[in-house]
Amino acid sequence: MNKIEAFLNKKLFVVICLVFLISRCMIFFVGYLGINLFPNYEKKPEYSIISQSDGWERLNLKLPSHIEETKFPNIKELGKFDSGFYLNIAKNGYDKYKISEKHSAANWVFFPFYPLLIKFFSKILYFMSINSVAVLLSNICFFISLIFIYHICLENKLTNLQAINVIFFISIYPTSIYFSIPYTESLFLLLSSATLFYGLKKKWFIAFMFAGLSTITRVPGFINICFLVGLIIFNFFKNKDMPFYKNFKYLIYFLLSLVPFISYLFYMKSITGDFLAPFHEQSINWFRSTTIPFINLYNFVKNPYFIAPGGWDNGVISFSVSIAVLFVLLTYVIQNIRDILNDKTQLVLFIYAVSLIVIPFASSDVWLTSVVRYMMVCIPFYIYLSKLLSKYHILHQLFLLFFVVLNVIITTAFFNHYYFVV
Repeated sequence: MNKIEAFLNKKLFVVICLVFLISRCMIFFVGYLGINLFPNYEKKPEYSIISQSDGWERLNLKLPSHIEETKFPNIKELGKFDSGFYLNIAKNGYDKYKISEKHSAANWVFFPFYPLLIKFFSKILYFMSINSVAVLLSNICFFISLIFIYHICLENKLTNLQAINVIFFISIYPTSIYFSIPYTESLFLLLSSATLFYGLKKKWFIAFMFAGLSTITRVPGFINICFLVGLIIFNFFKNKDMPFYKNFKYLIYFLLSLVPFISYLFYMKSITGDFLAPFHEQSINWFRSTTIPFINLYNFVKNPYFIAPGGWDNGVISFSVSIAVLFVLLTYVIQNIRDILNDKTQLVLFIYAVSLIVIPFASSDVWLTSVVRYMMVCIPFYIYLSKLLSKYHILHQLFLLFFVVLNVIITTAFFNHYYFVV
C-alpha cells in the first residue's frame, strides 16, 4: 500500500467516524427535544390555564421554561420494549418451565448471542450498569459494521462517494435508533456484514463462523448461511476440476456453522420440553405466525389503518417505508437485470436481499408491526439505493428528506414511549 492509499484509507475512516458520531449525537439531541416538547404516551399531560385580556381562557401544555428544568435522556430510557427481555436474559437466563404449562409470553423467542455478550462484557466492565454495557456494545457493533459495509461497497464496485452514501443512509434510516440501544439490530448487522465481506473475499471458514453466530442472534440468520452456500455452489461449477477433498471442506464449514443454532435448540428442549420452543412460542403468546408473504401489505391497502390495536403499529409509516424499500429493489432489478443474471455473485446477493425483505412480511397476516425495523439490516438495499440515487439527484433529495423526517418522528416517539416505533 502506497502513501496515497494509506492517506485515503485514514481519511475515509475519519469520515465513517464522523457519520457515526454525528448521527448518534443527532438522535440523542432529537430525543432530548422530544421528551421536553411532547407528552409521554404513558403519562397524562399537564396543562395550565392562561387568562387572556379579552376574557377568554386557553390551555397551555406545561413545558420547561428554563434549560435546567429540562430532562436529558438517560441510559435507562434506551432500554425500552424488547430491550428488557435481552437484559433480563443476560442477568437471569431463560424462563424455565415447560411449554405445555400455561404461561405468559416466554423469553425463549429472543435468541441468546446478544444476551451472552452482554453478560460476558458486564463481568469485564463490572463498574458499569448492565444497561450501559448493552448500549456500548450495540454502538461498537454498529460502528464496526459500518467499516465492513464500506469495504463491501468497494467489492461491489461502488465509488468512494457511493460507499459513503451507503453508510450515511444506514445511519439516518427511520429506525436507526435501534442500532444504538439494547436490541440485536447492530449485532446482526455486524455479523451479516462480516459474512458478506469474507464470503465475497472467499474466506469461507471465517464467513461461515460469522453466519453461524448470526443464526443465534436473529431468525433471519439462516439467510446468511444460504448466501454462502449459494456463492459456493456457483464457485463449484466454475471449478469442476477441483479435487474432491477441497470441496469437502465446504461441507465441514457448513456443518460447523449450524452448531450454535442446534445447540440453542437442544438447550430449549432441556428447559421447555420442546426442541422448537422459540418458534412455537411465537404463535402461542407473541401473536406471530408464518403467513403468505406480503398478505399484510395487501390487507393494509384493502383496509388502511392509522394505529394498530394497542398502539403497536402506525400503518401509514410502515406502509410508506415498505413501499419505498420495494420501489428501490424493483427499480434496481429492472435497470440491472442483465448484469444480475450474468454475474452469479450479484444474483446471489440480490436473492439474499429479497429474502431479508420478504421475511418481515411473512410473520403477520394483518399488521405491519416491526417491518420497518426488520428491514433495516438488509445491506444490499442500501447499496442499491446508493447506486440509484447517484443517477437521480432529485430522488436523492427526496429519500434524504423522507428518511430524516421519519427518523425524527420515530426517535421522538421512542423517547416518549409510543409503542408504534417497535
